[in-house]
Parts: sequence; C-alpha cells; structure tokens
Amino acid sequence: MAEAKQGNAAENNPYDALVRLLRDKALYDSVFVPDGAVYELQTLIQSSAIAFDAYCPSCGADTTWRVAPSDLIPQNIGQLRQAGVAFKYFFEPFTKAMRYLDFKCSRNATHVLQFAVDADETGPQKGAIRLTKFGQLPSLADIASSEIDKYRQFISGVDLAELKRAVGLAAHGVGIGSFVYLRRVFERLVAEAADAAIDAGASQFTRDEFDRMRMEDKLQGVKDYVPAWMVQNRKLYAILSRGLHELSEDTCKQAFPAVKQATLALLEQHAEEAQKKKRATEAALELEKLQKTLDRDG
Repeated sequence: MAEAKQGNAAENNPYDALVRLLRDKALYDSVFVPDGAVYELQTLIQSSAIAFDAYCPSCGADTTWRVAPSDLIPQNIGQLRQAGVAFKYFFEPFTKAMRYLDFKCSRNATHVLQFAVDADETGPQKGAIRLTKFGQLPSLADIASSEIDKYRQFISGVDLAELKRAVGLAAHGVGIGSFVYLRRVFERLVAEAADAAIDAGASQFTRDEFDRMRMEDKLQGVKDYVPAWMVQNRKLYAILSRGLHELSEDTCKQAFPAVKQATLALLEQHAEEAQKKKRATEAALELEKLQKTLDRDG
C-alpha cells in the first residue's frame, strides 16, 4: 500500500489543527489554517473554548487543559469583524497572542502549560496561515516522561528508559528513531513472557526455538502470559516494524502519538494483570496465615 503523503493545504477545522499542533506535535512542526480562522481562533481563545485532555505532571494524573483568555486580543473582536475592519488589524494581535498561550489544568488552576506559536501569512498557498510551535513548557518529553513514571514498578528499568527515549526523540522531531525504541519495548515484553512460560514448564518451545519464531507465532505461543490486548492488537508490532523499514520520517512523526498511546495501553494492561497477580498472591498468603492461627488457637 502506498504511503500517505502530508500536504501543506489549509485544514478545514482550525480548532482541531491547533489542538493537534499544541498537544501532539514537536517543536518547529507546523499546521496550516485558512486566514479566516484568525477571527475564529481569537474568539475561541477569549471565551476559553479551546481545550484538550493530556497528562499533568504536577497532578500526576490525566486532566483537561483549557486556554486562558489573552489580554493581547481586542475584547470587541466580534464587533470589529462585523464592522469590516481590515484584516491586518486582526492579524497583528493574533500573532502576539499566539506567542503567549497559557492553558490551565482543570484539577488545579495554578498548574499551567505554556505554548509559543508563530503565525505567518507566508503559507504555501494564498489565503493560508502557517502556525508553527516554537516553544512549550513543560515540554512534550517532560509530560510524557512523567506519565510513563507511573509504570515504574511494573516494568524493567530498561523498558522505562527506552520508553522515555522514544518520547524524547519524538518531542525533538525524530520519527523513525522513536519507533525503534517502542518496538524494542514490545519485543522485550514478549521475551519476558516466553521466559515465564518456559520456567513454568508450560511452553512447547525452547528459548532458542522461540528466538527464531516470527512475532505472530511468538504471540500465539505466549498468549497465556501476555495481556489479551497485546494479542488482539498485534498489528502494533507490524506498524512499528513498517516504521523501521518502509515509512518516511514525516509519516513516523505523524503516527507516533497513536503508537505511543497503543504502547501505553499495552503497559496499562500489563500493569493491571501484574497488580491482580500480586493481590491474589498476598491474599493467598494472608489466608494461609489465618488458617494456621485458627488451627493453633482452635
């Protein structure tokens, strides 16, 4: 199948384009919106109507981030537009406001996510505005790294480090390299499941035989030792492999948010199953202690 190519045409939904730029894209990436979106986006900013869900490093939880109104945008922008004021009088305050975008956490308004976006009229086509993200605090890498820390007790230090390396590379605009580290995490989880199956005497293969198997066969062989989600969504590994061998750097960059979320979903399943096993083991030990106490006292 031919690889999709990214165009520079203005997008029909400026709200979605801006949210994707702020939430998902690396520094110096751009989106293009119609010049008429200048009015719409300023109105949305003033009414705090731009929001998205993402992790808050300070709260240590997912939250909704909502834009704060900007003092740089005229309060009567709607009236000015209706009065037919020239575009340049709207565009100048828009460019200034976009350089100082603050989003506040819905859990705690003192937690602020700051963005700096350049708005440029010299887009690739007439009537298009180029929006380029050139600043973010906390950075994409910091946010993703904090989010990944919650899996620390359920995955190895190597997996944790390589997940952080993947999101760090993606935050700096490296697509293919970020896919490499996500694939390594996937492969390591499967290899650990194989070791568990072999140690339990429940495998139909030796480790050498397992290492020579295709990933499809590996997953079938360890399906009782990995989350069901991993087997059901084994296409994740195929996509990561395509990123290494077929897809362009730009396509990998665009696809990274989706494969990152899929990898985190896999880790959440892995963590939940690990917690269930831990609780079951602890409960069994407590019952055994209780039984011994009752037998002794009885």
